[in-house]
Amino acid sequence: MRTLAGSHPGFRPVHAKGLVCSGTFRASADAPRVTRAPHFTGQSLPTIVRFANANGNPDVHDGAPNVRSIAVKFQL
Repeated sequence: MRTLAGSHPGFRPVHAKGLVCSGTFRASADAPRVTRAPHFTGQSLPTIVRFANANGNPDVHDGAPNVRSIAVKFQL
C-alpha cells in the first residue's frame, strides 16, 4: 500500500488524511420497531465519526478525485 501513495512516515498507509468528530447519536423513536440493535433503543450514545480520503497521501488536495470514507463508532 505504501508503494502506491509513497512513503509518509507517521501516517497510515491508507486513509492518511481525515477528520475525527465526536458527538451524540440518538435513534428515532420508531427504530425499536424494526431492530433490536442496542444503539437504536432511543437512548443518547456518545459517538465518534471519522471522515477520510482513502488515499495514503496526507497532502492530497481535498478537490482531488479519490474515494472518500466514513467510519462510525457507537460507544455502547
